[in-house]
Amino acid sequence: MNSKEFDSNAPVLDVQHLWVRYDAHTVLEDVSLQIAGPGEILGIIGPNGGGKTTFLKSILGLIPISKGEISVFGLSPEKARQYIGYVPQYNKYDYDFPISVLEVVLTGRLKRAGLFHRYSKEDKAAAMQALETVGMAEFKDKQIGELSGGQRQRVFIARALSNDPKFLLMDEPNTGLDTFMQDELYRILADLKKEMAIIVISHDVGAVSAHMDKIACMNRRLFFHDSKEMSREDFIAAYGCSIDLVAHGVPHRVLGTHPYAHGADGSTCGCGSTPLVISDLAAETPAAGQKDETKEAK
Repeated sequence: MNSKEFDSNAPVLDVQHLWVRYDAHTVLEDVSLQIAGPGEILGIIGPNGGGKTTFLKSILGLIPISKGEISVFGLSPEKARQYIGYVPQYNKYDYDFPISVLEVVLTGRLKRAGLFHRYSKEDKAAAMQALETVGMAEFKDKQIGELSGGQRQRVFIARALSNDPKFLLMDEPNTGLDTFMQDELYRILADLKKEMAIIVISHDVGAVSAHMDKIACMNRRLFFHDSKEMSREDFIAAYGCSIDLVAHGVPHRVLGTHPYAHGADGSTCGCGSTPLVISDLAAETPAAGQKDETKEAK
């Protein structure tokens, strides 16, 4: 890209025929995706090792691409990074280190303040606003190690928001969150999407179908249909196995009718799912006399 300035009229994300290789191993193959603007959350699901995290890092310009093009607001990933908020899958904090919640969130402003500059009043105001957004302002003086896992995750989201991003990338943000905290997370995202585009990587297929506006599957290649509904064939192509999911606004469990039996012969298909008894929202356990398909699948 030749443009050096943020272009609010350009697509938030434009990925064309992206390939990423590590030595002779292809991680991403001919991936194309465009996100026009804010207002929607794209959920990306797929098996472990399918390239999901690599895709986010490519958008951030953190890894070299082998072929293809990526632009964010008309800029190269490296130049657009200041407009992107990122919540990584693992936060490698030493929770015994004496750092407060506010100080953690302020680290999201380093790209503005610089490593050896004091934080300004503007930086502190932005950090507090981010904490307000995720409902953690009252904990600003707490040590990060004193918080629960769900509270920490909110703090790390606030850190990503502190730089006023126009595009938010989240890698497994609901890891370690209980059901209540997950609902709170998606409530926050529903508010944020009004102002920014959001991509969320998740292994929780039910949560993705319930809370995301669009779904894509990634297993080296990207399978995307610009909606929440994906065919059985798409899931087979993405996961390499059959996953019966109907994603039309209601969370469904992964079906137990699985042709590979998940390790029955000592192997695994790699889809990451566990066969469960089929149930609707009103029935969480098998009815009396119903076969336990979970046990049969083991």
